[in-house]
Amino acid sequence: MNKASSMRTNLADGILRKLSKMLKSLSSLAFLEFLLFIKGINQCKTHRKRTKGVCLVFLKQHSEENMHAFFKFRGLILYMLLLMLCRNPLPAQAHLSGEVFLDLETGLFRCKLTLSQLPQLEHYQILLNKGMNIKYFRDQEGQLLPYEGYYGGKMRGGALQYSFVNEEEEKIPLPSTFSVEYLGAFPRYVDSLNTFDYNGFISINAQTLRAAAQTVWYPQLYDESQDRIFDLFTYDLSLKVNKETMLFVNGSIPKKAKSAHFSSEKARPLLLFIGDYEVITSNGNYLLNLGVDAHTAELVMKSMDEVKGVLSEILKRPFTHDPIFLINHQDVDWEAGRVWAFNQYPALVFSGLDFATVLNEQGQLPPPLIKGFGHEFAHNFFGLDVFRGELAWFWLESFPEYLSFEVAEHLCPPGYVNSLLLKMASSLQEASFVPLPQIEKAEEINEAYRYVMGPLILKCFADTFGKANMHSVLRKLLKYAEIQPLSLDLWKQAAMESGIDPAAFEEFYAQYVADPKFKEHVWEFINKKYE
Repeated sequence: MNKASSMRTNLADGILRKLSKMLKSLSSLAFLEFLLFIKGINQCKTHRKRTKGVCLVFLKQHSEENMHAFFKFRGLILYMLLLMLCRNPLPAQAHLSGEVFLDLETGLFRCKLTLSQLPQLEHYQILLNKGMNIKYFRDQEGQLLPYEGYYGGKMRGGALQYSFVNEEEEKIPLPSTFSVEYLGAFPRYVDSLNTFDYNGFISINAQTLRAAAQTVWYPQLYDESQDRIFDLFTYDLSLKVNKETMLFVNGSIPKKAKSAHFSSEKARPLLLFIGDYEVITSNGNYLLNLGVDAHTAELVMKSMDEVKGVLSEILKRPFTHDPIFLINHQDVDWEAGRVWAFNQYPALVFSGLDFATVLNEQGQLPPPLIKGFGHEFAHNFFGLDVFRGELAWFWLESFPEYLSFEVAEHLCPPGYVNSLLLKMASSLQEASFVPLPQIEKAEEINEAYRYVMGPLILKCFADTFGKANMHSVLRKLLKYAEIQPLSLDLWKQAAMESGIDPAAFEEFYAQYVADPKFKEHVWEFINKKYE
């Protein structure tokens, strides 16, 4: 029995003991009514109308006193019935196990993996990087599973979509466990570069291999009904390479070996970082390939802790006490001087930075880096839960960018954010954007929209209604996102529940969100306030 199941069972057993004591105050007939009610509820699964009638007829046959005694405890009884009907374990976290072999000279991936404890999905797709060629799928008993997607398959991002079918080629529900074996190979850049590099690209150079979760190098699930991707797995993996080197799977301590075993009881996005690099530790954190001394490492991690503290205070959600893995990777992009980063918590991956020279005389990170940390760590909250629907990019990127403003206001010199906001507003003068209520496809929210226009809308909102209200709205949106895709209506609902006057919200919404000239209104607001 897993931990969640044990906790659920202990809770139910405890309440059952309390209930048995309370029922002693009922007459024997009322207790009989309670038992029949439970029996009726169980019958309800297949004979709902019949059960309801049985219960009501039986109750009518008994005294008003016993009826009163029964309904006196009906709230507790109904709660107990719900617990009893739900005593099965909560759905377990999806798990990934198996073997991964990597040839660092040729870029070859050879994977034999099993996915288990999967959610019950009827409308789903299995996602896998388009460069991976599937050998087979098998079920829990080792029998071959027919599937579709290998011919004329549809893409989602950089991945092909697969699903299981029966003998009539009709799609079947996702099994709780399946295995897959596949091969793929990716270019290695030694004496040449590419026109791009990003976290959805399997990047291999002369020194390292980087494969983030967004590359979909391992199978992931897409819930079509919820427009939601599942890429977090607990894991139990054997990782092998063709030569001794440093091996890292996200969340586990790096190991220098030719073959090593990695496991995690916490669900992670599975980032791989393999190659010739040094690892140093600092207060339980790990710095991979940074090329800094222990003192510099300590200062860098201190800055990150400060950023995490600001975000936790704003959102009232503590960071876990996981070790942070700060990774420096030389990208394969031809653009000189490019600096970029992405978050695969607990890993944070940077490219184009020299941490040995970036600290100022006081041993502090410069404001742009502090703000950058703020944005990336904000994705620990505004992550895949919010990345759904036609406004997915607004929720995923604009909100972390807004939060980075607040981090910078707390930790950077006065005036830095004001100057930044003015520059951002100025950059929009020649741009044109579709108002959020008119967005029909996620692609309409381009980079300028998600990283500049959207965050400035949110800054106007915070300045109009106050940071306390803004923080409340942020926290409520995160709660909503746990169970449903976010929407502009939910933004309004969060505002109302935070105490914002409905008329004031509608006035703001009309001017800074829905108006065809909303960009101009935002530009005027920012310039007037921060000049």
